[in-house]
Parts: sequence; structure tokens; C-alpha cells
Amino acid sequence: MSKIPCQFVTNDTVIAGSVGGEVRRLGEAAVDEVESWVRTGTFRTPVHPETLASTA
Repeated sequence: MSKIPCQFVTNDTVIAGSVGGEVRRLGEAAVDEVESWVRTGTFRTPVHPETLASTA
């Protein structure tokens, strides 16, 4: 997608199309993951290679 000349990807691509409380929920989930990584060196909700194709 980033190779299309008339398109660019920004850091808000993850929340594009989100409305209302979704943006807050996504932001809180991101902060929770970073805090978990800093405290324990692991993520609370890791992404596993075998489920990557079906994970949004």
C-alpha cells in the first residue's frame, strides 16, 4: 500500500474509521500494551504468527 504514488501511511492509520468511544478504547489498549512491555518485557495480548493472517 505504501508504494502507491498518491497514498501515504500515517501513524493514525490504525484508528482510521473508528468513531466515538472506539478511539479511546484503542488508545487505552495501546498504552496498556506499552506499560506491560515496560514492566514485564511481555505484551498482555501478543500476536502469534499462526493467527496473524486472521487478526485485524
